[in-house]
Amino acid sequence: MYEKIDWERPRFCTGCLSSHQLTHSHLVPRSTNRDLVCEGKNIAIHCMECHKKWERGVDVEDMLDFTINMEILKELDRDYYNLRTAKLM
Repeated sequence: MYEKIDWERPRFCTGCLSSHQLTHSHLVPRSTNRDLVCEGKNIAIHCMECHKKWERGVDVEDMLDFTINMEILKELDRDYYNLRTAKLM
């Protein structure tokens, strides 16, 4: 799946537009829902800084892809979406 994503998507961070230290970032963590590990919609390209922000849930509202990521969460895993939304309040 990672190779497919790298081939199809532009090589920049969707959270801040950086092209440095890019990584694949699972929006719904692998530990939360193993069924989504290979789901393309669940994988964003983030720089390490944005990857850490997303994982920790810190300052995520500042990320350029925050709104779309939350929509993807809502679509893929409603329980995890509700958990993330509650933590933002």
